[in-house]
Amino acid sequence: MADLVKTLEQLQQKMQKLMVMHSKLQQQHAVLIEELERVKVESESRNVKILELEDRIKVARLAASISGGSEKALDIQQKINEFAKEIDRCIALLAK
Repeated sequence: MADLVKTLEQLQQKMQKLMVMHSKLQQQHAVLIEELERVKVESESRNVKILELEDRIKVARLAASISGGSEKALDIQQKINEFAKEIDRCIALLAK
């Protein structure tokens, strides 16, 4: 009978340890989920920034390739930049 009690006590101790480990793992899981979401948002933000910078490069190359006076190229570049900003605003509104 004493052996049975001792075995039950050992099982109870092991169960307590498992419950503590389970709780810790749940907390770690929650932290990792939050970190994953943060990284996803950061990644998306960086992808948007990359696309914006690529668009600026295209605009700059287009403006540089246009023949004519530098003032004309500058005017065209400014208009293209204005269009790009307007498109960005529209995209931001659609994203909301």
